[in-house]
Amino acid sequence: MCYEAARMDESQRGAFQAIAEEAEHLGDEVEAALDELAAFSYALETRRKVEDVSSRYRALVNELVDEKDRLLAERSFGRRVVDLQKMATRLPRALAGQPAE
Repeated sequence: MCYEAARMDESQRGAFQAIAEEAEHLGDEVEAALDELAAFSYALETRRKVEDVSSRYRALVNELVDEKDRLLAERSFGRRVVDLQKMATRLPRALAGQPAE
C-alpha cells in the first residue's frame, strides 16, 4: 500500500500567514496594554485577543495531517504566536468560574 502524505495547501498557508500577521499586530497592542497608564479593560481585552489568536493557531496546526507540514508551520508561523503569548503573560486574565456564595 502506497501512502502519499497530504501537503499544506494554499488556503492553509494563507490562514497561517493571516494569523502570523495578526500576532505581529497584536504585539503592539500588548506593549500598549502593558503601559502603566493603560486601562485595565484594555489590557483584559488585549489578553482575550491573544488567547483567541493562540487557539485559532492551535486549531490550524491540529488540522495538518503531515508531520513535516506541522514542523514547517511551527517554524514559520508559530514563533510569532509563541512570542506573543510570552509577552501577554503579564496581562490580566479574565476570572473563570462562578462567584462564591
